Amino acid sequence: MKIFILSLVAFVLCSNFALASDQSSMVSAEFSKTKSDLQNHFNLIKKSLRDLELEKAKAIREAKAQALKDQEGIKAFETYDVLISSRYVDNEGKYLSSLEVSPKDHENLNVLFQSYLRTNPLVGRLSAGHARRYISWAIDRLKELHQFNADPSEKNNPDLEILARMTKENENSLGTVTELASRLGVKLEEASALAEMGKDPNQVSERAPASVRTR
Repeated sequence: MKIFILSLVAFVLCSNFALASDQSSMVSAEFSKTKSDLQNHFNLIKKSLRDLELEKAKAIREAKAQALKDQEGIKAFETYDVLISSRYVDNEGKYLSSLEVSPKDHENLNVLFQSYLRTNPLVGRLSAGHARRYISWAIDRLKELHQFNADPSEKNNPDLEILARMTKENENSLGTVTELASRLGVKLEEASALAEMGKDPNQVSERAPASVRTR
């Protein structure tokens, strides 16, 4: 009987240990899953931020390239303004604004508007004076656009404005993920840094809370 009781006690103790071990394993597994989820989300946000930086750099390059085209357009319109004022003159060589421009000049001006301002405003019969007023407007508009494109920012460039908002949203999300990881004692690392160390991005280091540590 004594041997039976001792055997029963040993069985109960072993069962309790196994149960405790199973519970600890369950908690550890849940902790590891949460850790992995946080790391994956962290990596996705970091990648998104890097992609946004690349898009921002591209938008700035394109704006500055457009600024050069704006300057080119300004010069082209200024030159054509001189041509109009020199071609449409009276018998004494004085500029006459009421003279009708030729079909060729009409076509050329629309080509300039389409190339530099993406519009074709000149329709119907066109006088030299009217043509020059349109040219003056085009020059002013291109100077305004050049000012914006030469120094692009989220205040004057729609692409940069949108990218700035998206960056802010991702930074806020990153802050949330980092805070959650801190509560769990998890140290998050960028995928690039982990790759350099030859680690799996999901195998991040952590300071496990006492409740999930095993001996």
